Amino acid sequence: MRLELEYPGIPPSANHLYVTNRSGRRFLTTEGKAFKRRLIAHLAQTYGAEIAKLNPLGVYTVGFYGYYDPKRILNPTFGKKGGAKKPYKRFDASNRIKIFEDAVAEVLAIDDSSSFAVGAGKYSSALCGGVEKIVAIIEERAIKEFGF
Repeated sequence: MRLELEYPGIPPSANHLYVTNRSGRRFLTTEGKAFKRRLIAHLAQTYGAEIAKLNPLGVYTVGFYGYYDPKRILNPTFGKKGGAKKPYKRFDASNRIKIFEDAVAEVLAIDDSSSFAVGAGKYSSALCGGVEKIVAIIEERAIKEFGF
C-alpha cells in the first residue's frame, strides 16, 4: 500500500518549535504544540480513511518532501561581485520536516520502529504550480527487502 499525505504550507523551523532544557531533554514549545495539533487534525480529517487501511504491524519506507519557493533556497547574488559565496541558502531539508515526521507517526499510530527507511528532499514549488507544501509518501514493504 502507498499513502501520500500533503500539508499546504511550510512548517516553521525545528529551531523555533523545539527547545532543550538544562538536562538536555528536547520538547515542543507552545508554538510547536499548537502547530502539531493543527497538523494532526488536518492529516486525520483529510486522510483518515486511507490511514485506517494501514497495517499497524507493517514495515514502511517514508519519504518527506518539501516544495519551496526558490527564493527560500537560491542565493540571487551568487556569482556577482561581493555576492553570496554559495548558490544555495542555508536551508536544511530535515529541519522543516521534523514536526511533520512526528505528526505523521502520531496520526498513523504506527511506531517509528516500523519505518525501515526514511528520506527527505527539497524541491522547487514551481513543480507543483508554485504552491509551497510538505508531502509524506509512506509505502508498505516486505521485511525481506531489508534482509530480515
